Amino acid sequence: MKWTDVAAAPTMLAESQQMADVKAHVLLLRAYANLVGLDEALSVQQRLDMYSAGLDASRLVEEKKLFLARLGEVSDERSAALLEPFLAEPDLSSEAAAAMIHVAEGLLPAQWPAARDILQLLSDRGAVAGVSRQFEAATKRLQEFGDFITDWRVAGPYMVQETEGNELLDVSFPPEQPGAEGVVWKKQPVTADPSRYWFIDLLESVGGEHRAAYLQTRVYSPREQSALLEVGSDDGIAVWLNGASVHKNKVLRVCGRGQDKIEVSLREGWNDLLLKVTNNGGGWGASARVRALDGGSLKRVYAKAEPEERD
Repeated sequence: MKWTDVAAAPTMLAESQQMADVKAHVLLLRAYANLVGLDEALSVQQRLDMYSAGLDASRLVEEKKLFLARLGEVSDERSAALLEPFLAEPDLSSEAAAAMIHVAEGLLPAQWPAARDILQLLSDRGAVAGVSRQFEAATKRLQEFGDFITDWRVAGPYMVQETEGNELLDVSFPPEQPGAEGVVWKKQPVTADPSRYWFIDLLESVGGEHRAAYLQTRVYSPREQSALLEVGSDDGIAVWLNGASVHKNKVLRVCGRGQDKIEVSLREGWNDLLLKVTNNGGGWGASARVRALDGGSLKRVYAKAEPEERD
């Protein structure tokens, strides 16, 4: 019999469990796995439940490996949680670890904190020996996309008649003036494109040409320490940290990740971070993250535009 409708999946599973013939049992479970995988209408939870049921019904190690691999194709934290117990089974630990790495890769770039937690769990459990290449590749990609700040407040636009956008980088507007009043800040939306979650889209939130806008957030550091501030911009950018100017680049370019790298000193507690970004025309936006001096992550360092506790 040819099974083509996922509605038949529960029947297939039940029949496979009744089969005495191992070969027939294996073939039916494989067909079940394929049927579940091909139905794009299934929700994530439905797919996870059905793969888990197939895993429970499996009799042979190879069958279990099949369903572990299928769980790895579901890019969701819940899939990693289902895979984790199999790290303790010698016959399945490598397959479970590989599947969890696949889940982590699928969560990148926008869900990098969840991907980081999965990879950290594998490292802590000592479960990467058999999948070292995959683990290193996923870790490298995590380093590429991790820690970008997406929580900002925005003010602007600011303009001067007959002045080009980048020339405004040299004009002092109220947000960069200590004690200035009347600055209106609003929440900066996170981009709807998950593949560019790191991009702060000022053309969308502010709009227009030959103008400047300001972005404000606060960076928490558990201790006083040196750090690397990585910024990108379209077009020019100026940066202040705790009221002090730390960077200025009057440039015309398309925004990328980590175009400018500035060594800064974070104080213990909250640090005020202010960006000024100008636009001559076309696209308009920025990117920013705080990293260790060697380019890695800084533990317990994070940013919030409006922290619950303010200095």
